Amino acid sequence: MQKLFFAGVLALSAMGLVIAGCNSGDTGDGMKPENQKIAADANALAKKVGGDYNKLSPDEKQQFLKLANGNEAQAKVICNMMVHSPNEGIVQKHGGPVSGQ
Repeated sequence: MQKLFFAGVLALSAMGLVIAGCNSGDTGDGMKPENQKIAADANALAKKVGGDYNKLSPDEKQQFLKLANGNEAQAKVICNMMVHSPNEGIVQKHGGPVSGQ
């Protein structure tokens, strides 16, 4: 479970770096317009399939592979995390907040 959590944190960090870009062409939220479109399109696809990467078409998977620099395992995590929180279900299973261990 910890490995999945840390993989998710790593993937989200990488995704943030890829999507954020630099501040030239800034639209006020720190993202370039072209990166906003990439993020919005990927988010819409993730919501469409409920975060299940395997339900995406090969062309749709390519968008997530671009975000993950070609790493399919990270692409799956990114797709899932655009819909589901990395801690989702942990509180319900254990009855309390995540302790960090």
